[in-house]
Amino acid sequence: SVDASRSSLNASTSADGNGGSIAIRSGDQLIIREGRFDASSSSLNVSTSSSGNAGRITLQANDRIVVDGEGTSIRSSSQVESNQSAHHASNTVPTGDGGEISLSANQIEIRDHASISADTQGEGRGGTIIISPGNDMSLDSHAQISAVTSGLGRGGTISIDAGRDVELDAGEINVRSYRARGRAGQINLSARSILLDNQGVLDATSDESQGGNVELNAADLVMLRRNSLISAASKGRDSDDGNITIGTNFLVAVPS
Repeated sequence: SVDASRSSLNASTSADGNGGSIAIRSGDQLIIREGRFDASSSSLNVSTSSSGNAGRITLQANDRIVVDGEGTSIRSSSQVESNQSAHHASNTVPTGDGGEISLSANQIEIRDHASISADTQGEGRGGTIIISPGNDMSLDSHAQISAVTSGLGRGGTISIDAGRDVELDAGEINVRSYRARGRAGQINLSARSILLDNQGVLDATSDESQGGNVELNAADLVMLRRNSLISAASKGRDSDDGNITIGTNFLVAVPS
């Protein structure tokens, strides 16, 4: 097993080159607590701009992957970072795309405010997050997976293909467009059963542009409980809502 707790791995770039790659493979389990894996592409100030794409992060384990705890993050984003030491600093908009994050294990747990992100703040589109649990996946206690846009580029794509069940218990999957011209992204989720509980959220909404798309395929059941939400709406005056497509034998939505 591999314990990467309180570790930091960085393959990011603030120049015109692409972000690098991070790959970890474990024969048993991979535990990440209070750690940070970063393969982002950043734009720092007036003296530099980044046209490079964010890099790739690949995590694999035979048994399980656990990403746990507030401040624990796996990130491959295209982002703006201000250089506060510059006398007249201003942000240069990055043009690169968000990167790719891939997690593969028999069981995957993301919990307690941990985050996985492939966001974009510039002209490039959000990245791609691919999660492949052979059995179950859980996202709980305000943990988040995101490929949002807050710039001109479109939100990214989050795809989860589970062998058994996926549960969001106060967890969030988010490809939203935040006050941006870029369209919201895409969520694809396939499992035997999909449960959203305790305000679990699948969010492809847009504040100004077109809403994104949410596609769910569950052989047995899709259930929403306790104020959980699936949305692809647009708040823009002249923008269209996105699409929500659900394929399942049973769809259940209950308030409690």
